[in-house]
Amino acid sequence: MGSTYNHLAPLYLKIRSLFNEGNAAAAEDLQEKAVQFVKRLDSKGGFNGVAKGFMKILGVDCGPSRFPHTTLSDTEYSQIKKELDSIGLKEFFCV
Repeated sequence: MGSTYNHLAPLYLKIRSLFNEGNAAAAEDLQEKAVQFVKRLDSKGGFNGVAKGFMKILGVDCGPSRFPHTTLSDTEYSQIKKELDSIGLKEFFCV
């Protein structure tokens, strides 16, 4: 199971729906948003730790990441969320 399903389940459901309807181009566009999510979190200090901490922004505080993974500040996570909102992911976050 993909770890980003915890963050973006509505996005993946939409991708699946579009694909099943025969709209592969729209599904591919949304899949690119999922790729951007992973790339942006990974660029902030490594996907695993940053993704765990990002769950707090979505209302599920999983606690800090353990060494050697990165835990960012609440301010840094808020900034990441703004970046992700700007690329059209806001409507797909699990909250």
